[in-house]
Amino acid sequence: MRARPRAELSKGTLKADIADDIEVQADRALVGKILDNLINNALVYSDHPPMVLVTGRRDGDQVAITVVDDGIGISSQDQGRIFGRFARGTDRRVLEKPGTGLGLYLSRGLAEQMGGSLQLASSRPGKGSTFALRLPVGVA
Repeated sequence: MRARPRAELSKGTLKADIADDIEVQADRALVGKILDNLINNALVYSDHPPMVLVTGRRDGDQVAITVVDDGIGISSQDQGRIFGRFARGTDRRVLEKPGTGLGLYLSRGLAEQMGGSLQLASSRPGKGSTFALRLPVGVA
């Protein structure tokens, strides 16, 4: 996983649990950009050495990829707006970190461009977040 050196710099842990039999109908480079952004956010938006888990499973005619972290989480007031253009969380710990507020906006657009979706599956302040990327199953 190419984010591993970044995780090590933050003294964090990055684990992957991807099923061997999944294949997506998507552009590999674009999927990589989406995952890079989600993993980077998970590593950055933490106030302790982060733990990040990436999973991938087939779910019907889609592949569900989740990025789960134990970071600062997203407040309920920010959850509805984080995929907006130039949107950033309002928490002080978020605003202290550099960022443009474009990462999730662009990542969602890339997912949709490939016939998929990107959503915030869950988040609790102080407990972390789970993002779900869904893409069409590919033909092997």
